[in-house]
Amino acid sequence: MMIFSRAKKRNLCKRRFFEVESHKALFIRKTTLQVVPYVIIKESVEAKEWQVLFDKRLACSFLKEAIFHSWPIEVHGVFIDLVLKDPAILGLDFLEPLNFSIDSGKYKKIGPRYFKGYKAGEAHLIVIVTPGAQSVYYHAHLIATYLDYIAKSSEALFAFNYPDLEDNLISVTSLDASVVSKKDIVLIGFALELQKMVVGSLACSLLSEKEGLHYTSRRYHLKSGYTLNFIEVHYDFISDNGKKLAAQFVHLGAQHVIYCGRLRTYEDVSNYYTRIFSPERYIKLEGSDPVRYITELENPFASAFPETATKWHLSQDRLSAPEALDEVCCSGDVESFDHDLAGIAAAIEDANHLFGRSTSFSPVHFAVDSFDSRCHKSRPYPLIDRDKQHYALRLIGSYLSRYFSSL
Repeated sequence: MMIFSRAKKRNLCKRRFFEVESHKALFIRKTTLQVVPYVIIKESVEAKEWQVLFDKRLACSFLKEAIFHSWPIEVHGVFIDLVLKDPAILGLDFLEPLNFSIDSGKYKKIGPRYFKGYKAGEAHLIVIVTPGAQSVYYHAHLIATYLDYIAKSSEALFAFNYPDLEDNLISVTSLDASVVSKKDIVLIGFALELQKMVVGSLACSLLSEKEGLHYTSRRYHLKSGYTLNFIEVHYDFISDNGKKLAAQFVHLGAQHVIYCGRLRTYEDVSNYYTRIFSPERYIKLEGSDPVRYITELENPFASAFPETATKWHLSQDRLSAPEALDEVCCSGDVESFDHDLAGIAAAIEDANHLFGRSTSFSPVHFAVDSFDSRCHKSRPYPLIDRDKQHYALRLIGSYLSRYFSSL
């Protein structure tokens, strides 16, 4: 048992007090997001697909209980550790954890957490998700669609984002030089899973390892002199969160960012989970308008494996109408789509200009679905086949092993 002196105890108490007080300032500004549910026709094919999605992503039993008891349902974009330290930052007197976890893969994630919260003695169902307007909207829209589907009403749902917390994501999560060092080749997305697949085939040694609430970093020194840094991000880094991550990697001096993940494609269904997509050019949409073209960002992975290089990649934020996709993609020059890659590419390009860097960017993705607007409207959240995904990750792992061996 560790014993502290009175002076040490006083200093610890002071530090915790100031930490809580500084975090409170991040919650002064609060925005309410308007969430419109997608209307599902019961007994349809799409209704069955949505039901699978609800069962995988939502704590349906708690949502039904909230409807039965007429509890307000609140979705908040905040890190769970901040709420547990001080529930009052959300206007709550008390929080009672509810047992729920989603299938987020083999490695831990700070996924949605459900609580029964109390305000002035009245019960509320509280859902805590990663900070950020897009992350809050993503989860709130799924909940709203479920509520509308089973109860024909989502009026009891309220979604809140905290812009100052979102703006200070990097400092709050302590993404600093203890996680990323200069000249690192950084890999995010399925990082620890791919690390286990790749490292055994390389001539390398473990350089450092850092386990944290928000990040796990494992750095390996290659015999060739390069340093690989597998970073598992334990929260959702969609939309603006991903841009902030990418810009900070550049700021910290990473020489190459590799991002492994999923996307959608116009290509034949036979390419789902079986083909690697590594875009070199990007279009960023706001609504239906192209607002940014990224064409000069180096992609060393695609240069090493030309068969993975693709034509234009399109990214549209989650709040825009999917019909805009058809208009932009009708030429056939766009091969892939997601919500985030173009924004991340733009963030790296901007940070390179700002800091005088030349950080390169290689998306190494696999396709899971189509992005035809008709499909996107009926299935805005693609269903993931975990067995096929494991095959796709093994394919990515084999490519990465060859790539790192060639450095």
